[in-house]
Amino acid sequence: MSKPRFPRSFVEELAVGDVVAVVGSGPSVAAGYPSWEKLLDAMIQECENEAPGMAVTRERRRELRKGHLLEVAGECTRLLSPAHYRRFMQKVFSGNAIGPHGLHERLASLPFSSFLTTNYDDLLEVALRKHRVGQPVDVFSWKNVAMLADAVQRRRCYVFKLHGEIGDIESVVISQQHYHDLLFRNEPYQTALSQVLLSRTALFVGYGLRDLDLLLALGRHSTVFRGFSRTHYALLPDVSGVLARSFEANFGIKVIPYSRKRNDNALDEALAALTEAVESASSARSANNLQSVEHLLDVERAFCTDMGTYIEATRARFLRHQLGLKLSAEDRDLIDRSISYWETLDTTRTHLEGQLRQRERLAGCGKTVEFGNCILRVA
Repeated sequence: MSKPRFPRSFVEELAVGDVVAVVGSGPSVAAGYPSWEKLLDAMIQECENEAPGMAVTRERRRELRKGHLLEVAGECTRLLSPAHYRRFMQKVFSGNAIGPHGLHERLASLPFSSFLTTNYDDLLEVALRKHRVGQPVDVFSWKNVAMLADAVQRRRCYVFKLHGEIGDIESVVISQQHYHDLLFRNEPYQTALSQVLLSRTALFVGYGLRDLDLLLALGRHSTVFRGFSRTHYALLPDVSGVLARSFEANFGIKVIPYSRKRNDNALDEALAALTEAVESASSARSANNLQSVEHLLDVERAFCTDMGTYIEATRARFLRHQLGLKLSAEDRDLIDRSISYWETLDTTRTHLEGQLRQRERLAGCGKTVEFGNCILRVA
């Protein structure tokens, strides 16, 4: 399969900052953090160290291979004491000096308005603060989700940690009980997620779309807002036509496929292709804007020639800023003379006003009346 083909409308939305990225485990696993399955396998071993029992350990690993992740996670979190569980999670996610992967850098450099992620780590935030210097990046989880609405309305860049963050262990969502509480006892969480998906187009990246939390949330979003929701997209590797059609029918998610067979850098190459498409769209938009500005200059030039006047100062400065070195010597001279004319006129007007006010104070009588651009002396 060649480079992924991104819909033009989606690329244009991304180019103007109207798309959020929903980031799965792919970038973090590439950086060196464990996948959910490997995290639970390590947790099973931690339980074995705490309460040895080979038969029970084998049973947990067998259920893990069957895909019963939530059930295994729930049993492990119940077996470990809160303090032990905290130490284990912090050792896994904070004990290694892991920095952002190239995939995080790619995502941070693209003009996504904001980010949603199911990862516990902070690699995405680190990459964003590197690439968006001077731009604040707010971080939210389900614990402070009530504050997210303001960031969405004000179009601020934020990271919504859907499953919590490792810096706040109590916010981490990992077991079936955690998911149940989030989905059925946290109405603000569901409302916030629906608000984001209703107001922005989403692109799912590094994500298999099998996460129970997001599947249920998307299902609810699609049911409540069916017919009014945006079309969302998922960048998925080697996806079948059946799965692609299923996601579009059930959730309004269109799959953008790419091939990763015998290519470990396939996702990075797909994001590179997206970067290229956005840059091309931005260049085309800039070219259109340039044509509009050049047309404005043609109109102003003709008007000045016909009326024997100058370009208004604000428009002259705008044309000089927008066209810069593209201006011909004749047009640059017209713009410079226009700016100089209005600046001189304004300086003269200010000087005359000052003189008139001074004479009025000295005379001790009469008054000044401002009419248009003139100061009239009334006896």
